[in-house]
Amino acid sequence: MLVRKLNKNVIACARKYPFGTKMLIEEKIYVCEDRTKIKKYDGVFDILFRIEEERERRGKRILSVAILK
Repeated sequence: MLVRKLNKNVIACARKYPFGTKMLIEEKIYVCEDRTKIKKYDGVFDILFRIEEERERRGKRILSVAILK
């Protein structure tokens, strides 16, 4: 079993973005280190939240995403 320590700024992004792509969402920078698995979710980003309260407070939302180069 592979276990890795996840950074709190990890995001699962659409397959068209290479790993390591940096994205600005709500004034925070996230790094693409995972992929969305299902093709219909290619336009969806999934942000890792460690704390359940924060995950539930944020929930699903539509946000602006800026791809940083």
